[in-house]
Amino acid sequence: MRNMVIAALRSASEPEYAAFTRKLCPDTARPILGVRLPKLRTVARDLARGDWRAFLAQARRETYEETMVEGLVIAYAKAGLEEKLGRLEPLLYSLDSWALTDSIASTLRFSPQELPRVWDFAQSCLAASHTYVRRFGLILMLDHFLTPEYLEQVAKTLEELRDQRYYVRMAAAWLLAELAIHDYGRAVQVLASGRLDDFTQNKAIRKMRESYRLTPAQKEALLPYRRKEEKP
Repeated sequence: MRNMVIAALRSASEPEYAAFTRKLCPDTARPILGVRLPKLRTVARDLARGDWRAFLAQARRETYEETMVEGLVIAYAKAGLEEKLGRLEPLLYSLDSWALTDSIASTLRFSPQELPRVWDFAQSCLAASHTYVRRFGLILMLDHFLTPEYLEQVAKTLEELRDQRYYVRMAAAWLLAELAIHDYGRAVQVLASGRLDDFTQNKAIRKMRESYRLTPAQKEALLPYRRKEEKP
């Protein structure tokens, strides 16, 4: 089964797109075939409709695309929550690209009853030391927890986060900017708390000011919270 998947991926590969992906994802050490995400989703959906457990047993994560397909299959598969999370966790520790974490996290779907368990899983991701496991936790919050029931906990998570790595801080800034769309006052409280590092604070403000979903007055009110960053 794996050989058929690899053959399908290679037949859909585009060298120019591989070079483009490499520039977007400079951290990944895996070979990049250059298969566009819609095609990867099609392959993953087809696998998820069949014996997807057999595919996962054979998966090797040797290329960027095979790693992406593995995560998407887990997301699309009809399985219980604990099985999904159990299969997802070891994969997360092998991820080495923001595009892998973000695409997989956004594809997952959960019922309202499952969210408390998923929140705990996201928190466990943030307790990890691995860059992309931490980013995955933040992207899970962005995609699944910007709801009235969780906004306060999201804000608290952002205030307590301590990480100097670029892809973690960029995810935190993105999450805070999206929090502002759902609860502007709470997002401003996070900015006013003084607990964010300068980079995350300024990136979040920039994203908020670029948003079409905030008013001009709201954007103007963010300016006093910008900080002067020291040059490295």
